[in-house]
Amino acid sequence: MAGLYRFVDGEVARVSGRAARQRLATSIAEFLTTLHALDPAIGERCGATPSVPWDDVYQPMIERCAPTLSTATAGWVRATGARLEQASRTMPPLTLIHADLKPEHVLVDGEQRILAVLDFEGVQVSDPARDFSRLIQNWDPAFASMVLSAYRGRVDDGFLARAQCYRDFDGLEALDTAVRREWPEWVGWSRRALAARAGAATRRGRAPRP
Repeated sequence: MAGLYRFVDGEVARVSGRAARQRLATSIAEFLTTLHALDPAIGERCGATPSVPWDDVYQPMIERCAPTLSTATAGWVRATGARLEQASRTMPPLTLIHADLKPEHVLVDGEQRILAVLDFEGVQVSDPARDFSRLIQNWDPAFASMVLSAYRGRVDDGFLARAQCYRDFDGLEALDTAVRREWPEWVGWSRRALAARAGAATRRGRAPRP
């Protein structure tokens, strides 16, 4: 068996230095502004089902997974869910999102201008803040804020709070997938990862209250 791929010029979008990070942030902001302004029907025609994250994804996920967690971790999960529910009340209309932004999927030239964005396999019609959660996860929170400052899409009062909650729930998504697909080795790993995230958030004083 063989695969055939078209080679795409460019460097993986990992940069250091304030000036380079700012140029990259501006480039990604332009990309996300354009992507989020597209007609969501484009994604639906490609098979993406519209999804309201809190109602369709995270609330059911919390109800499935929280009973399997330790008391402390379950408390943190439910409290973070309450924070996400609150922040979702001002959510803008659903948009077309990439949903898997990471340096390996963004190729740039020497001036940090985007040459290509790869891997649209997981494209969704959902909350635009989910793309910013991937910036927090795969770059860092300061970089996500730099992108947001140059972003020209609609930003509501709960935008950053939702992005952080989505980031915090990465471990919950992994656990839910592991349980549903019966991957026992992932169940233990994801529970430990989620407990570590809950403990770290509590130590930082960022444990939200329902």
